[in-house]
Amino acid sequence: MRGNLKPGKLLNEKGHLIQSGWSTELVKDYSRKDITASKWRIKEWDYYIITNGEIAVALTFAENSYMSLASASFLDFTKPSYKTTSEIKFFTFGKNIMPNSTENGNIIYKSKRVSMSFIKDNESRKLQCSFDNFDKVNGKNIALKVNVSLTDFPKD
Repeated sequence: MRGNLKPGKLLNEKGHLIQSGWSTELVKDYSRKDITASKWRIKEWDYYIITNGEIAVALTFAENSYMSLASASFLDFTKPSYKTTSEIKFFTFGKNIMPNSTENGNIIYKSKRVSMSFIKDNESRKLQCSFDNFDKVNGKNIALKVNVSLTDFPKD
């Protein structure tokens, strides 16, 4: 459902929002080059949370110009408790190029400690994450491993 938005560009030539509103599907075309703000102020991210109502895993990759962030969270709603671990790299200034659209773009991030990818194909989005030393349990370092394929995309 497009809500009250019309297809077209997200930002005008001055970098301002062309139309505000809501939609349950991708309607507007985003391009980083349309942003006229200082490179210090550009913030882009992709975030997913997968839950069955009792536990959840959240994965985030952000490119905030002055820093990039790969973050994973494990939430346990039965206890309740959570653990979030992030890897931050400073002064990346768009080095980790984000796609203009989640409909056809991929995110791939690798470091010594973290491997994270959000890959879109025709029928699904594959979320993979391997995060070494994610948590410490009984004095022992444990890793977080996530391999999820999303196929049923909610409309809201």
